[in-house]
Amino acid sequence: MALFTTTGLGSYSYLLNMVNFPAGVVPVGKISPEEEVNDFKCYPDHNQVHKCLKKSIKGSTGLPLSVQCVALPYREEMCLRVMNLISKLQ
Repeated sequence: MALFTTTGLGSYSYLLNMVNFPAGVVPVGKISPEEEVNDFKCYPDHNQVHKCLKKSIKGSTGLPLSVQCVALPYREEMCLRVMNLISKLQ
């Protein structure tokens, strides 16, 4: 639990780097005030993980919302193609 609370919620991506999976992030929008309020209601204060999630959601209005694309090793072109398709959908 200490690793979760001290390194943040997005630190899982280091695993992709360790196994040489190409990855990229495509911005798809921003978090609206309504989304922040609705997401806040999804996590009751039953355990430490939910409390940590609620803490990370607070004040998130206006932050970028992104999609992370991941492909198998040596398939960088596929990852880039998917990222390009996602960016064109906006």
